[in-house]
Amino acid sequence: TAPRERESRDFMTKTLFFSIISTLLPQNTATPSPVQDGKPLPFWMSQLLTQMHYPPHFRYSQQELLQVLPAFQYNISYVSRMFRHYMGVTFTEYRNKIRFDTAHSLLQTTNLSIEDIIVYVGLNSRTYFYREFKKRYGLSPNRVGHPDAAENEQEFGELAAEEYPGNAENI
Repeated sequence: TAPRERESRDFMTKTLFFSIISTLLPQNTATPSPVQDGKPLPFWMSQLLTQMHYPPHFRYSQQELLQVLPAFQYNISYVSRMFRHYMGVTFTEYRNKIRFDTAHSLLQTTNLSIEDIIVYVGLNSRTYFYREFKKRYGLSPNRVGHPDAAENEQEFGELAAEEYPGNAENI
């Protein structure tokens, strides 16, 4: 039971740590206010965008995010269509942009490990994170002013050779 207690304690510590980080770090809370044909976003869309930028919600599915909104009664198909209509991208594309922008910012401004950042932004696959990060920013996360760059780069090279790279959409 000692290892389980230690794992549980470690998990609780990390959860508390991420909660504190969420309140202390400047967040990507500035949600865009796009206008479609001269009309502002519907109120529910503004609320949804605000919730999407809240770090504890990074792991939420679209359905879970909609449940956070008070008195929300639209079906998910309608929301998906309207999201793309107003934002010009899908819900998943937008959420991943928030996740990767946050990860990029954390890599530049903190000493958090890459593993902790991957968990913080709500992803489950290190391989996906590295591949997508490099595609978005043109460089490995290890090259973004992070203190443990050399050891992570070597470790990831070994990991990538072992893992199947076909898990592109990790949501």
